[in-house]
Amino acid sequence: MSIWNTPGPEQDVVLSSRIRLARNYRDVPFPSAMNEREATSVTERTLRLFKNAPCSFRYVKMNALDQTERVKLMERHLISPEMVENTLYGAALISEDEKVCVMIHEEDHLRIQVMAPGLAFDEAMNIAGKLDGLLTVSGDIARDERFGYMTACLTNAGTGLRASAMMHLPGITITRQLQPLADTLGKHALTVRGLYGEQSQAAGNLYQISNQATMGPASDEIVTSAERAVRFVVEREREARGALLAKNGERMRDRLYRSVGTLKFARRLNTREFMALLSDLRLALWA
Repeated sequence: MSIWNTPGPEQDVVLSSRIRLARNYRDVPFPSAMNEREATSVTERTLRLFKNAPCSFRYVKMNALDQTERVKLMERHLISPEMVENTLYGAALISEDEKVCVMIHEEDHLRIQVMAPGLAFDEAMNIAGKLDGLLTVSGDIARDERFGYMTACLTNAGTGLRASAMMHLPGITITRQLQPLADTLGKHALTVRGLYGEQSQAAGNLYQISNQATMGPASDEIVTSAERAVRFVVEREREARGALLAKNGERMRDRLYRSVGTLKFARRLNTREFMALLSDLRLALWA
């Protein structure tokens, strides 16, 4: 069962929680500078190390999939937009339940990604920690005692950890509170991104909230800070939804019913229109 239709805590607002770890092998150049022999060694080493993982994986090579299949993986948030175009060396290990994906040859050698339904950072972090332990025990990972894990981009160095939550925020968006909220979160080293992360646009009132700093705070501090921020946003979103219904109840109900009718009877919808209508449907279920 996919995490997208699995019940989870605070799921009226928080669709999913994600922990992502960036890791690199110490004796191989970063993906942007490696040759075919080095790329092959990274893939083979990764497959060998993850044989003992606590979950079973299917191995997927990007050049074995067509564009549509790669985009489908991205839309399910299993791979990044960058991996969609990486048909030279790109590959992924994807768990049967699709909660775990290890991207190989993205910006870094490895991107370990674990997702859980609703607000469940602890669950995702527990699994990510076990997978990271397989790499740590091998002694092959690039890590400096002072600066932490070495990454292709300095913004990921240190812990290499991103804790993010996919959130449905129609109330905050409609009431134009999004920018003030983003400014407030920014003061606490957190950022608001679009549907597919950095440099992507929001669709269907879906946003990702994640930490900006990966160096300095310890991993558990980053996760705790992210969870505290997400709970704060959940409260603001529910307040905004309640205020909308109290002030413009009949108008909001009319909008929601119209969206349900369009989804039920329309024959052609573009992606952006579909996502906007789906957002209204989710809001109607909450109301």
